[in-house]
Amino acid sequence: MSTTSEQGRGKHGRTVRLVTTVGLIAVVIGFLYWFFLGPFDAIPGGYLLGEESDEVMSDWSVANEVPLCQLQTTAFLLPYSINMNCSSIDKKLYVGCMGCEEKRWGAALVEQGSARFRIDGIVYPVVARRIMDTAEKDHAWHSSSIKAGRPLDTPRPPDNIWWTFELSSPQ
Repeated sequence: MSTTSEQGRGKHGRTVRLVTTVGLIAVVIGFLYWFFLGPFDAIPGGYLLGEESDEVMSDWSVANEVPLCQLQTTAFLLPYSINMNCSSIDKKLYVGCMGCEEKRWGAALVEQGSARFRIDGIVYPVVARRIMDTAEKDHAWHSSSIKAGRPLDTPRPPDNIWWTFELSSPQ
């Protein structure tokens, strides 16, 4: 065997290792970017960063002043966060979920009963309660309609399509 072919294999091996290492570093950086800086539009993220607050919120009206809120639950042992619409009426905080049976966060919220909620850059611990009472669901839908600018007589989606949650500060 000639030394030229051995040198060629050595260079090829180094190139493969270099490309593999650079690829692995890019994957790790991409994962960390997603994990700490998401969610992005409709793409879920990981851990919600922001100023942490343990303040007990008795008035969630601030929800009506921001276009989107973020909610973090846990899915598959990892933080899982999403962008979502939120609204407030009578100082209560509501979030809705279309097609929630198929969404990880809805099932996780029902199962865990608590989450982290970011609004206007501040992250709050919250407890979640799925609303089952028809009148209360209508009230939350009314809140959502006001914020979204929908006609107030727009009918609420059926219960199997739209789930409603009230989020509140832990007591």
